[in-house]
Amino acid sequence: MGTDVDAFLGQLARHLRPQVEKLAGLLLQRLNGELPELSEEADIAALNLEETAQHITAFLDLLETHPDASTSKAPPIALEVGRLYARRGIPVSRLLRGYRVGHLSLLELLQAEAARLTSDWHMIHRASMRLVTIGFDYVDRSSEEVVAAYQEERDHLLQRRLALTNRASKRIGTTLDVTRTAEELTEVCTEDFADLVTVDLFDSALDETGTGPAEALTQRRVAQRSVLDGCPESLLRIDEAHSYPDGSEPVRALATGQPVLRHIAGTEMPTWMAPSESHSQVLRTLGLHSVLLVPLHARGDTLG
Repeated sequence: MGTDVDAFLGQLARHLRPQVEKLAGLLLQRLNGELPELSEEADIAALNLEETAQHITAFLDLLETHPDASTSKAPPIALEVGRLYARRGIPVSRLLRGYRVGHLSLLELLQAEAARLTSDWHMIHRASMRLVTIGFDYVDRSSEEVVAAYQEERDHLLQRRLALTNRASKRIGTTLDVTRTAEELTEVCTEDFADLVTVDLFDSALDETGTGPAEALTQRRVAQRSVLDGCPESLLRIDEAHSYPDGSEPVRALATGQPVLRHIAGTEMPTWMAPSESHSQVLRTLGLHSVLLVPLHARGDTLG
């Protein structure tokens, strides 16, 4: 009896293989409808179709070859998505919710397709029960691997963060000179944290008389360092004054005193970063993908 069910599920898998991309699209529609937060990160969302298709293919492999689902491996792209979640600080629970919804949706689609292949309702019932068993085994195993990849990446990031903090505490602020301190900040942070670091300060922060924070939003570039020769990412040069547009993210960061992490996806490029199309093209060519804006504070004042 079991052989008959396995043979039918193998037939179902072979029937569905040419439709993997279509099935992946249907699953993503359901996922985005029920869990729209899964598509909030544009670059991760761009991987979702390929990841979903690979999960479906792996599941069809189980149906056709009948191995033990507990020994199956999660697709490599699923592990990479898990690592991306860790790097972005996104709770892994969000990813696991997507797994549960996607798993149940796939089972519904497979059961509906099984009913089109046979009118034997006894076979359909037995096949459905087998699908549920294999499906839960697969999603449990895949989830464990993804969580392990997420945890490993998070641990690695924490170790790097501690190492960076240790270096920063020893190498930043070796003098009372504000400009030199800014230079030390760029030196430490371009070692393995960022490709480009710039420091902009209000003139009041550079005024030794200590007249207090400036009212205007004009700042002065006091230090910058890139991993590329000539610092091609920046239009500004050292000691050049500038101001960010009203309502822009740097202005909001200064107003709130809170850091802002901005991810750059595709051809998107904020005008405060690239005021011209030519510079926007330079940044895209260099592969800019994210920007961290960190207000600098001292003695209760925002310095830049």
